[in-house]
Amino acid sequence: MQWLSFTVPLGTALLLLTLPGLVVALIIRLRGLWLAAATPAISLGILAPATIIAPWLSLPWSIVPVLIVAAFYCLIAVVLRRVLRRYERPERTLLGNARSRRSTLLGFALGCVLLLGFLIYVLRTPEAFSQSFDNVFHLNAVRYVLDTANGSPLSVGKMTGLAFYPSLWHATVALVVGATGSSIPAATNAVTLVVCCVTWIPGSMILVRVLVGRRPLAMISAGVLAALFPAYPILVLRYGVLYPFFLGLSVLPLTIALTIVTMRLARDSGGVSRLWAALICVAVLPGIALAHPGALVGWIAFSVPIVACVFLRSARRKLTLTSTLLFASYLAVVVLALHYLRPPASQIYWEPTVTFGQAIGEVATQAPFALPVSLLIAALVPFGAASALRSRRGADAVALGLFILAAVLYVVVAAPTWEPLRYFLTGPWYNNVPRLAALLPVASLPLAVSGAVFLQNLVARSRNNAGARSWTHPGVSSAVVAALGVAIVVQAYAELESLRPAHRIFSVVDNSWLVTPVEERLIHELPRYVPHGVAVAGNPWTGASLAYALAGTKVLMPHLLMEVSPDVKLINRRLNDATPGSPVCDAVVRTRTGFVLDFGSQQVNNAHERMPGLEHLASSNAVALVAKVGSASLYKITGCDT
Repeated sequence: MQWLSFTVPLGTALLLLTLPGLVVALIIRLRGLWLAAATPAISLGILAPATIIAPWLSLPWSIVPVLIVAAFYCLIAVVLRRVLRRYERPERTLLGNARSRRSTLLGFALGCVLLLGFLIYVLRTPEAFSQSFDNVFHLNAVRYVLDTANGSPLSVGKMTGLAFYPSLWHATVALVVGATGSSIPAATNAVTLVVCCVTWIPGSMILVRVLVGRRPLAMISAGVLAALFPAYPILVLRYGVLYPFFLGLSVLPLTIALTIVTMRLARDSGGVSRLWAALICVAVLPGIALAHPGALVGWIAFSVPIVACVFLRSARRKLTLTSTLLFASYLAVVVLALHYLRPPASQIYWEPTVTFGQAIGEVATQAPFALPVSLLIAALVPFGAASALRSRRGADAVALGLFILAAVLYVVVAAPTWEPLRYFLTGPWYNNVPRLAALLPVASLPLAVSGAVFLQNLVARSRNNAGARSWTHPGVSSAVVAALGVAIVVQAYAELESLRPAHRIFSVVDNSWLVTPVEERLIHELPRYVPHGVAVAGNPWTGASLAYALAGTKVLMPHLLMEVSPDVKLINRRLNDATPGSPVCDAVVRTRTGFVLDFGSQQVNNAHERMPGLEHLASSNAVALVAKVGSASLYKITGCDT
């Protein structure tokens, strides 16, 4: 696929993630940046319940259940709009004057251009796919949604023996594939680009607007800096790959902003009342929850400094028993959420990666998980923290609290600490360092932008002492913007250091972990040899299982770690010894297995997972060579023929 033809799945993904939410957002009269930020989040909030109600209504997964839920959301929005009209104050235009509008649009445009440039550098081709451990599941899960016509989280996990799996990502990509006929990798990349630009960038900018304000420099810096963090989105696309978590985190900044407005701590609410902020948040949360529970727990965790600021502010005026009990009840709910919203204990096994001092240094330099140092962001955050410490505004206290919370969580998970505390605090994220690293940009961005504004004020005051009128003097703005522009160019160049490993992960080359060029060619030839409905055996650690996602050919193991039946276990152990009437031949018949893919010994993550029955096939009498492309071979099972 060429980039020009890639505009079809890209445009489809854009429409899917904007139109449903846009109608609802217009009904409740959101404007400007709020409209841009809330539209994709509400769309995800519509897609999420649609995946669940579709099987209840005996509907195949398609745009139809999405339209049903969207119509319901529109009806609720109309009713609420009429009921709450009497309680609303007159709204003011969100983007304010022309200068504010221009700076907001410029910040958004620059952020999108930078992020698109980074992602295209990583992908290079529209159908590139991550050669990483988790991508075997994610690509195959999209195919499973298409084959079963069911995108419910209660269905997708059955592919690998799970009762529940957050399926919003896979259901969304499946809709793009179904509507355009594009390949699963192309649809995956299309949704990735749209989420980065349409969800993450405006959501980050609205969080900055709520906490820092609408100064032109703040809005421009917000859009640009949101694209320059190496920990999100590049890290979660390089590591894993963590597509569901990536989707959930893209909505997190908006959800935090809505929570801040609801709690009356916003520096600039942009005309959105606390009641509407709460209602929009309720509409958005299903999307976060079904994207990934880790993102939902992230919202719960980041609500702690927000609610704490509300409690401390009320206690400063008058400490009452009621407010104390409410705050204690809230903390109890948070503790219960941290306890129950977590994976099974058997999956929480990641160990610390650095020392305590190194973890603090990684936070200070905005270089978590051994990423390149982010000099610009690391330099701005301390100035933002200093500004927050000098301020008495609740918004500044919240910005500082968010950063401290994210820093503490990262240090706890990355460094050796008291293990029960580490398990309790970071267990919902699998005790996985990259997942906690991805939370740092959400919490660091407001302080970084605040630091830029703080420096602008310093320059303004120095000019004021020298006779300049105020910080609005054109010379002041030009000097600060020019300095930041140079720093941004330097930072963007440094960002390439974190992009090169990501590009290698997304490249199909001779030493790829999952699929090499010759293996990919053989996969695309499978429909010529393998009848529909016949399964193909193969060691999934070598990438053979991606035949399901890339060619639609049924495979015995669509993921590397999964519950397998006794028949599949027997095939994996004894297939190369198959003889007519043997137990392994009975297993072959029951599983409708007819072929074996041999992709050699190279395995993802350089693992060495043995499946003896699928090895040494060239010298086995149980199979016959059907096709060979380079070192990749397809064998037909003949040892069970009578």
